[in-house]
Amino acid sequence: MTKTIFALATPDSVSAIGIIRISGPKTFHALSIICDCDLSSFIKKREFSLKKIYSHDKKLLDEALIVCFEQNKSFTSEKMAEIHIHGSIIVIKTVLDALGKIPFLREALPGEFTQRALKNNKLTLTQVEGLADLMNAETEYQQKQALDIYTGSSNKKVQEWKNIVIKLLSIIEANIDFYDEVDDFELIKNIKKTILILEKDLLKEKKAFSFSESIRSGFTVAIVGKPNSGKSTLINKLAKRSVAITSKLSGTTRDIIELRYNLDGIPIVFLDTAGIRKSKNKIEKIGIQNTLKRANKANLRIVLSDTKSDLPSLGLRKSSSDIIL
Repeated sequence: MTKTIFALATPDSVSAIGIIRISGPKTFHALSIICDCDLSSFIKKREFSLKKIYSHDKKLLDEALIVCFEQNKSFTSEKMAEIHIHGSIIVIKTVLDALGKIPFLREALPGEFTQRALKNNKLTLTQVEGLADLMNAETEYQQKQALDIYTGSSNKKVQEWKNIVIKLLSIIEANIDFYDEVDDFELIKNIKKTILILEKDLLKEKKAFSFSESIRSGFTVAIVGKPNSGKSTLINKLAKRSVAITSKLSGTTRDIIELRYNLDGIPIVFLDTAGIRKSKNKIEKIGIQNTLKRANKANLRIVLSDTKSDLPSLGLRKSSSDIIL
């Protein structure tokens, strides 16, 4: 039998409201225990109701707004409830403790509510990915892309391609059965035409995939150059604060410093890297190796160097998109 689970759905910190979710077959029974009353009169209404919350020894913990969702009408497709309590740390702790003392309840594992929604066909795997992206979105473009995936807009394309392939296969199978009555030339011509259109759409989508991945994780811009070329000064200017140490001493920057930047809704990750040069210092050599690895994978590089630079000979790959300053 499916276990009834509970978890805090809001951050575990001081806030105006804390929300606790319960999901599973004994959700409403658990509510009747912590509210110490019969809730059958308002469960089907799917409306908020103000109820007192009690501990296992009948001590008043809080007054909360409670809303219930019947089976097949909730996020998980199970019986489910939300308890909206005051968001102080002690209120959240004591209410969670009270739920934890109910024998048939257990605390949910990370992501278990979403896992149940997937298992019960309330969400597809693509929508689960979109929901995760939406939770982590920091810019408007990330938000839009995540919502397209979560609401199924992106999945419609996949379904359309799938339907085309199924239709082609059914036509081929049907015409194999009625081979003598088929005009082979016309059949092959129509199938080839459809496949070429499908191939064009898929190649177009493949090109857009790398862009989507960059939107998700951020476009990477590596600031590279020799020691003391002004890389840290540039990233401090971009950040409008001191995020990197600047010094006249060569090799000051050894770890890669990341600066996340919202450029009109587009996520950018600037990398302040170690100065590239030949070095005998083991620690500095590790920093330079990490720099070359990240810089060569970056979407764009800003190279602070003169045109006679020997950076390529030190391992930095040239690219037509490089910005030389």
